[in-house]
Amino acid sequence: AIDYGFTQAGKDLAQVRVKINSYIQNQQAGTCDYVEPNRKETAINFVVDAFNGKVTSVLSNIKHDNYGILKQKIIDSYHLVNDLGKAFRNAKITPEYLKLRLEELKHAIVIMEFKRQEQEEQRRIREEIREEERARREYEKALKDLEKEQLIIKRTLEKAQKDFEKASENQKQKYEDILLDLKRKLKEAEDKSQRALSMAQQTKSGHIYIISNIGSRSEE
Repeated sequence: AIDYGFTQAGKDLAQVRVKINSYIQNQQAGTCDYVEPNRKETAINFVVDAFNGKVTSVLSNIKHDNYGILKQKIIDSYHLVNDLGKAFRNAKITPEYLKLRLEELKHAIVIMEFKRQEQEEQRRIREEIREEERARREYEKALKDLEKEQLIIKRTLEKAQKDFEKASENQKQKYEDILLDLKRKLKEAEDKSQRALSMAQQTKSGHIYIISNIGSRSEE
């Protein structure tokens, strides 16, 4: 099936309105029992104008979710105008014209719903962009923090390496243990950076929590 979208709904509405204008121009929107042409035309114009005025008022209150209420108002207007037209030799709106105006309402409601969906989608996209921007800032902060951590460890490692080189044979075992511990911490910090980068690339939603907690895991 072809997807029914905003453009097609707009075309359908335009087509219905062309038919509505054609009915009015060809005096198919109303009928009456007058034989004399002028009186007949006047009576028909009276009920058609009255009905169209009411329909215009109804259509001005269109929302995406009030089709049922507005449809009933148009039908009620149809019966009211036809009842008033009885005084003019049964001047009344034709059922076919009522059907056209109800079709117009239906297509106008559909268009309103498409507009609402589009606005909702735009709102969702804007929120997603804001969320991703927040995530990007969190990710950049996490990486900076990890870079600082690596820098501190590297500097400490460099100092420990120099101390090791100057140390006596008896002290070297102590410095070897310190060097091993610092190298392990540096490797862990580098792994954290890689995880942060990987998570940021692989996820779009929810990764603020993941990234912001990478640096706060307890050391095993």
